[in-house]
Amino acid sequence: MKHYKKPDGSVWAFEVDGSQDDLIESDMTAVADGELDALRRPELPRAELLAQTLAAARQARAPIMGVLDGMQASALTLGNTAQAQAIETAKQGLRDLTKIDLSGAATQQQIAAAIYGRYQTIAAALPPALRVAFAQVAE
Repeated sequence: MKHYKKPDGSVWAFEVDGSQDDLIESDMTAVADGELDALRRPELPRAELLAQTLAAARQARAPIMGVLDGMQASALTLGNTAQAQAIETAKQGLRDLTKIDLSGAATQQQIAAAIYGRYQTIAAALPPALRVAFAQVAE
């Protein structure tokens, strides 16, 4: 399908083969695929964007915390208190993830980038062997 937008903001779809070109009105403008995606999901109010993005961050955080809990239990069992403390620091960073300053982030992409950046910072502070807990966030 090819898409066109009317001045009132409505979007119309027509067959690519040209069989419906006679229906395209003179005041319609072609819509690029990227623009079409934006028109399909208009920007939500910032408060709603924050709520949705932070909820997704909490959901992504849960399995990481589970992996870190297991690693921490193993470290404590083996008497590796330095590793256990590094893990506890990472876990606290994850708990604080939803408290980061997002005042400079206006769009969902900017909010998500800030949160993803914090995940990277937390993971980078861990010894390399423990960073596996954050593998799913890097995907």
